[in-house]
Amino acid sequence: MSKHLFFVQQRVQAWQRPVLSHNGVMTEYPRIAGLSSFGAGGANAHVIVEEYQETQPRTVYPQQPALIVLSAKTELALQQRAQSLVEYSSEYELLDIAFTLQTGRVPMTYRLAFVAISHDELSAKLNAFISGKSFIGYRGVVKADEIEPETFVFTGEIADEYEQLARAWTRGAEIDWLSLYQGFKPRKQRLPSYPFAKNRYWQPIRVTRQFSPVATAPIDWDGYSYRLHWQEQGLADNAPTINKGPVLIVLSGERGIALAQALSQYHQQQSLATTCWHIEDIANQDASGFEHGLRELGLVQTVYFISTPNLTEITSANITTSLNQHELQFLRLLAGLRKLLTPESRISFTLLTCDTQAVDSAPLNPYGAGLTGLAYALAQSEHRIQVRNLDIANVLLSQPQALVPRILAEPFKTRGDVVKLSANKRYQQQFDRFNTEVLPSALRQSGVYVILGGAGTIGQALSFSLIEHYQAQPVWLGRTQAEAPELTQKLAGFTKTGITPAYYQADVTDLEQLRRVIQAIQQRFGKINGAIFAGLVIQF
Repeated sequence: MSKHLFFVQQRVQAWQRPVLSHNGVMTEYPRIAGLSSFGAGGANAHVIVEEYQETQPRTVYPQQPALIVLSAKTELALQQRAQSLVEYSSEYELLDIAFTLQTGRVPMTYRLAFVAISHDELSAKLNAFISGKSFIGYRGVVKADEIEPETFVFTGEIADEYEQLARAWTRGAEIDWLSLYQGFKPRKQRLPSYPFAKNRYWQPIRVTRQFSPVATAPIDWDGYSYRLHWQEQGLADNAPTINKGPVLIVLSGERGIALAQALSQYHQQQSLATTCWHIEDIANQDASGFEHGLRELGLVQTVYFISTPNLTEITSANITTSLNQHELQFLRLLAGLRKLLTPESRISFTLLTCDTQAVDSAPLNPYGAGLTGLAYALAQSEHRIQVRNLDIANVLLSQPQALVPRILAEPFKTRGDVVKLSANKRYQQQFDRFNTEVLPSALRQSGVYVILGGAGTIGQALSFSLIEHYQAQPVWLGRTQAEAPELTQKLAGFTKTGITPAYYQADVTDLEQLRRVIQAIQQRFGKINGAIFAGLVIQF
């Protein structure tokens, strides 16, 4: 890893500047880091930072005293700031230190100020303050409401003017610091930062809490784990929520035609313009069809997306068809809507899926199940769209006229929480506190784990963890050629772990390729203890 400028940091270690050979000359480069933040709602951010390196020689300043000022929130923190400054008292020019403290720090309650004409005097006065001996300088406690509105300006015409400014600052006065430097300006330097108290306010790892609002006995909770269950609730009896504007109903699947017609009739009775689109021939569908259609239709106020797929045999081909028929169309619809949104836009969006959530013993429908998660993300990432996320029991589709009022009575949820509607019942998801430590780990010591997308950032982190804690053998699957330099570099990063991930090139969307690779892995390692999906590609 030391031969490359970029690598993924996996453990705590000293951060050395990289030294590389360039045209036969060894060159030291500044430290550069990439920081990423991934929001659950899809809002991501990335920033690249590079260390500042001094390139200019030290400046020779005119001889004049330095006014040193220090402040902190508490007396103890003020002592700590003085202690840390002692270590830097000779590293920089005296006036640079003074100027940095004057203009690069926020003045706080407990204050200390004194005048120094040399580095030795600076160290001596700081040590005198720290030890509690005869300190020559000024101290004060200034509350927020005691700051003096008057600003003091240095004139150079008074014999003890530096002492007067130091005394005034410790009493809350504002100082025009630039007036101390006539004809030049010192430079800010890298001095010690604020000594925070390091008090811990985090929740204990193991606490005893109530299992749920309906539980009567306390349970052991690990502080971060939850498990899902469905809580039966009374039927919603809210007045129907209807926007006064155009309505768009998008239907995917034949079984929801009657429901789409019932919703259309209801809104037409409210004198609202209603448009229905039925997604049918996806093989020949224009990828930008929603965008073009929405542009002609104009911004609508109410949108329904009804996913009622035919319950067919679960096969790889049918799953692929379902993703294109439901999840992909949902994403394309959202992409088209967002291009029409203005800062003032407000849209009501209702997602209706069919038996994708298992509440009782009713058959579970996997087709279109990914829509629920997309609705979660939509609700939490786009404040201009309010979301109603409903899963409907299949039996209710035969009574569309009775189902419409139940749909409209459901409130919109800011987090996109899913609600299950069945015959005369209504269920809402509840998350119970849970202690994962009571369960044995499903991961095996010396196990073999296939990771799709293992060469990605998440896949690499999982591989390091599996090796460190379980001495497991990771096996990466990906489309990258095995001889690709970037892949070779990533695998080389595991040299010191003692176990290097195995790599197999395969397109896992090709069932035959996947079968051949699985067979090869089993022949080589004799077993497969688990599979992990760590790669995602979305195109719409």
